[in-house]
Amino acid sequence: MSQFTTSKSVIGDMNIERGVILDLTAATTAVFDIAPQTRENITPDAGEATIQSSRFAGGSSRNMHIEEVINSSIPSGWHKQTALYGWAAEDGEFTCEVAADGSLEWSDGTDVIMTAPAGSIPIADWISCSTAATAGGSGNQEITVDLGSATGLVTLNFNAYTVPDKFFVDWDGSTVINTGFRGVSGTYDGVAVTVAGPGAGTASFTKTTASPRLATIRIEAPFTGTQWDVNLGCPGGGSPPYVTPGTGRRTFTATSTAYGDTLNGGTPFTLDVVYEGGQSFTFIEMVSDPLTNYLSGNLVQNTPTRWTDYYFNVTINSAGDAEISDMTDVIAIRPTVVGEEQYLDPSGSYEATAYGRDTYNNSVEFFVSINMVTTPPLELYTFLKLNVSAGSITSIAGPYSAPTLPANTSGVKILPISFSDGLGNVYQYNEGAVLWK
Repeated sequence: MSQFTTSKSVIGDMNIERGVILDLTAATTAVFDIAPQTRENITPDAGEATIQSSRFAGGSSRNMHIEEVINSSIPSGWHKQTALYGWAAEDGEFTCEVAADGSLEWSDGTDVIMTAPAGSIPIADWISCSTAATAGGSGNQEITVDLGSATGLVTLNFNAYTVPDKFFVDWDGSTVINTGFRGVSGTYDGVAVTVAGPGAGTASFTKTTASPRLATIRIEAPFTGTQWDVNLGCPGGGSPPYVTPGTGRRTFTATSTAYGDTLNGGTPFTLDVVYEGGQSFTFIEMVSDPLTNYLSGNLVQNTPTRWTDYYFNVTINSAGDAEISDMTDVIAIRPTVVGEEQYLDPSGSYEATAYGRDTYNNSVEFFVSINMVTTPPLELYTFLKLNVSAGSITSIAGPYSAPTLPANTSGVKILPISFSDGLGNVYQYNEGAVLWK
C-alpha cells in the first residue's frame, strides 16, 4: 500500500501505513520515518532522524491514548481493548485493567504504575446505584450495580410491559429478589405463561453490611418481542458512590503510584488519558442450516464481547473462546488458537456441542460460520504533529485521531492524513512521501 494510506478494520479502527516526511529546509534533506511503534525493531539509516510512532490511530470508540511520553518504563501511546475489561498498550509491555466502578490500573507485570479514579470510563453492564433505568429486549442479561458502602433498604424498580420477563437481584452470595414473571399472562412463542403480577412494580431487600458493595441484577427475557427496563436504587435512598459516565470522548487523569514514582526517578507524575468513548457497535452474520430458521436477522452487539438477537447469544470470554448459546445452553464453540486470540471479533468456524447437535440437528454434527459486518470508524480526523523550530522539523509525533483538527501554533504544525465521516467513508488527505519546504 502507499505511504500513509489509511485502512479500517472490521471493528472500526483505523491504521495508517508507514510513511516518510522529507524536510527540505535543512542544508541536508532530513528524512523522518513514521514507523511502527516498537523500541526494538527500528534501526534508522545513516543520516535519518527516525521517529518511533504507532500506525494505529483508533476509531472504534473503545481505545485510549496517552500523548505524553515520560520514559520507556511508563505507559504511553495507544491502548487497544483486548478483553471486556482490559486494554494493552502498543508501546511497551503495559496492561490496563478496570474495576467495577470504572477506575483503572496500569501495570508492567511487576506492579501497578498508575491509577485513574472511579467513573473514568463507562463500563458495559456495570453501573452505580440510582443510575437512570437500563433497558433491554429478548435474552438473558446481567447488570452489576455498585451500591457503595452504605446500608439500608435497596429498591428495585422494574417494568416488563406486556411480554413477561423475570427480574432477580443477587447480593452477598444469595438471591435477595425474585419477581417471577411480570407482564400479561398469555401464550408466548408457544409457551403458556401465568404472571406473578403486572409488568411495572418494585421489590426491595435490606443491605445490612458495608461489604460487599456489588449487587447483580439478572433479567430473564426469553420471549420474542419483549422489552423491559430496570433500576436499582442506593441503600436507604442515599446518593450514588460515583457518577456513572455516559458515552462520549473524554479526558481523565492518571496518577502515579509509589512504584510508578520509582520509575520516574522518585518524582510523582500525572498523565492525561483520552478515551474515545463513542458508542460504535458491530453486527455479525451467522450462517448454519440448522440454526437459520431461528434467526431474526443479524446479531447486534450490546457489549464489547457479546452479540444477541431474539434467540441466540454470541459471547467471547477472557481467554478468547467464543460461544453461541440459546436461553438454555451452549450450542457451538469457537476454540482459542494460542497466540491468535480474538477478543473483539467473533468471526470464525464454530463446532456444535452435544447439546447443539441434539437440540438443533437430530444429534448430527454441524458447524456454524460467523462473519463480522464491518463497522464504520467514528467521525474523526487522523493527523501527525510536526514540531518545528526556525521553519525546520525537529520531531514528529502521532498518528493521532480527534473529532476536530488541533490548531497550529508557532512550534507545532498539524499535518492531516485522513478523515472518517462516521458513515464508513475514509477520505485520504495525504498519501505518499510528504515534502516539507
